[in-house]
Amino acid sequence: VANRVGIDLGRPGAGPFECTDGWVYFQIGPPRLPALIAWMDEHGLAGNLTDPKWEDRQELANNYKHVNNVIAKFCRTMSCEEITIT
Repeated sequence: VANRVGIDLGRPGAGPFECTDGWVYFQIGPPRLPALIAWMDEHGLAGNLTDPKWEDRQELANNYKHVNNVIAKFCRTMSCEEITIT
C-alpha cells in the first residue's frame, strides 16, 4: 500500500497538511488567510507571512509554495483536532 504524501493544488492555503497525529485538508484561500497567519504568528510560526506584501493576492499566488511550506511547518506542531476546531 502506497503512502499518500500530498498533492500540490497550486493555491496558497490549500491542500493536505500533516499534523502531529495525522493529516488535515483545507482550502482556506486568500480571504481567510490573514486570520490563519495571525494565529500562526501567535505561536511564533508565521515566518515572513506577516509582511504586508502577502496581502497582495498576486504575491500569494506567485509564491504559493512558500506560503504552503510555512503553513505546513505550523500544522506539524498541532494535532488534527487543534487545527480543525479553531
